[in-house]
Amino acid sequence: MFVGNRQQRGRETLAHYRHRVGTPRSEFMNAIRIHSYGGPEVLQYEDAPCPRVKNGEVLVRVHATGVNPLDWKVRGGDLNGFVEHKLPLIPGWDLSGVVEKVGPGPAAAGRFKKGDEVFAMADPTRDGAYADYVAVREAELAIKPKSLHHVYAAATPVSALQRGDHCSTPASCKLDNAF
Repeated sequence: MFVGNRQQRGRETLAHYRHRVGTPRSEFMNAIRIHSYGGPEVLQYEDAPCPRVKNGEVLVRVHATGVNPLDWKVRGGDLNGFVEHKLPLIPGWDLSGVVEKVGPGPAAAGRFKKGDEVFAMADPTRDGAYADYVAVREAELAIKPKSLHHVYAAATPVSALQRGDHCSTPASCKLDNAF
């Protein structure tokens, strides 16, 4: 998915320059970010710092992300005053992917391990999943049912909440029999 100014991708970026002078490339990832509020034109495909996992968090390699009204409302600035975001911001909070790293602390380490297929509705006050990686709190994650493709799993969190199942997070929903 390429969004934003495609001509900029061919130019040297700060991330590529840092890589040449000694910063490991693994500290950066591809992401779609906004630096100001507005229409679709404010979405920029660029290099961004890779998230660092903290206590109780899991680093997920994103395979698919859902697009919901929350995404364009945040991008447009419609939620300013209600939810404060720090720009630049990576939108996209419904996701599916594979656990890349489990942060320190017993909570996440007990439930998830590297290689687990998961899906989530991440905290919309933090960076989202329009990127290669996203750091998600373990309470926001659930193991993806094996019968569910990543694309469908990424579309599930908001849909399940609207279904009226009284799910507060994907982890609290029983989805194995729903598909």
